Amino acid sequence: MRIPVTVGAIFGRSPLLDSDDLVHSSVVHEARLTVSSDAGTPQVRGTTLLDGAARITLDRPIDVMVPDWTPLTFYGLSADGRRVKLQNLPSHDADADLNAEWVLD
Repeated sequence: MRIPVTVGAIFGRSPLLDSDDLVHSSVVHEARLTVSSDAGTPQVRGTTLLDGAARITLDRPIDVMVPDWTPLTFYGLSADGRRVKLQNLPSHDADADLNAEWVLD
């Protein structure tokens, strides 16, 4: 999972005039991040978390991975009483086309 937290070079050049563009400073913004997983050991930016938490800088996207992740299966009932099975399986085709609809307001 990728959580974008910055703007700038990651997302391309700003279309704003220099007078309206974003201002950068030498201040390093940080956050305390806590991640938990029932299906493996989470890593943030390639580093295993200490007791599930880490202090990270907010100058680049936060990439969360669970390399030893194992698929889970959930069972339940649909609204009309049928049994349903839901599995979260890995995609073996990371570059597959995405069929989605976007609604922007």
